[in-house]
Amino acid sequence: MRSTLRKLAFTVATTALLLVGVEGVARLVAGPAPTRRTLPLAAPSADRLDAFEAEVARRRAEHGDLVPLVADEDMGWTAAPSRVENYRGIPMRFNSLGLRGPELQPRSPGEVRLLTLGDSSVMGLGVAYTDMFSTVAAVRLSEAWGRPVTPVVGAIPGHSSEQSIQVLDRHGAAADPDWVIIAGLWSDIYAGLQPGQSSDPFAVGQVRSGLQQLASYRLLSEFLDPWKHARRVRFIDRAQDIPSHSDQARTPLPRYIQNLETIVAKTEALGARPAFLVLPAPLDLDPLGAPDVVADFRAAMAAVAARHDAPLVYGPAVFEAAGADLGYWFDQVHPDDIGHRALGEALAETLAPYGPPARQ
Repeated sequence: MRSTLRKLAFTVATTALLLVGVEGVARLVAGPAPTRRTLPLAAPSADRLDAFEAEVARRRAEHGDLVPLVADEDMGWTAAPSRVENYRGIPMRFNSLGLRGPELQPRSPGEVRLLTLGDSSVMGLGVAYTDMFSTVAAVRLSEAWGRPVTPVVGAIPGHSSEQSIQVLDRHGAAADPDWVIIAGLWSDIYAGLQPGQSSDPFAVGQVRSGLQQLASYRLLSEFLDPWKHARRVRFIDRAQDIPSHSDQARTPLPRYIQNLETIVAKTEALGARPAFLVLPAPLDLDPLGAPDVVADFRAAMAAVAARHDAPLVYGPAVFEAAGADLGYWFDQVHPDDIGHRALGEALAETLAPYGPPARQ
């Protein structure tokens, strides 16, 4: 018995020493654990009407093609109606309401409508209409329910939750939705740097991931990197960053929660049901994890969904389950066609058990 225990102890001690040795060598090669971000954060959109034209001009000068936007007294800005524009080689059609997609037709018998609210990440910037998550979900739900399901895109580039309320007020009756998918996030969170703040958008307080403390883990990740999707994410504006506190966001957190509650109330007043979609971003893949402010806003959306017993699609978990890497986005916030399809499949899977709306 003692001999067996001695052998077991020797084996454990030898294994521990071997692992410590491997980690020691790895630390010499890989260096200390990261304390600065290695993945891009998002850039904000203009948030005041008086800055709208200047912001559009700046972005057009930097990026060339741009979704056609026009100033609007109520919403600040909206998409130009009755236009077809190319963005990154993708034709984007805007109907007479200024919403992406075809003209809204009178309801067909048994038709179900999904109205999405949010910003350009929801509108499918750079993604073909057929690949947008709302379109993918509509196709899957049509198959599941045996009824026509129509996506209505109420998302506008740069729109915050405040502006989504205005979209619902203006177009809700015409859209006549059965489900309103509430997905606004990034244009509520991100804000420009304030005087005195650091211009480095990658400075962080501390590392959150325990595994990232292990140099051997970091070396193994680097070794496996060639088998991952190509890193396609690019920076847009390194002079912009997330705020240091959730109440310093473009839409302060208490106001964001209030806006979500308002959207839910207006959705129900239209005879529709709310559903929520929490958007993922490349920052979820960062060894440091998502910043606290992002976590706060996501948690707020989840809490509102829970209070109203509304379906919730948690995008970061969807992408993690899909094995997502940087090939699922165009840039800091915009999912590409791969990312949109993953979100659309998840949305359809979440809504399908509810069955077609009773009012049909």
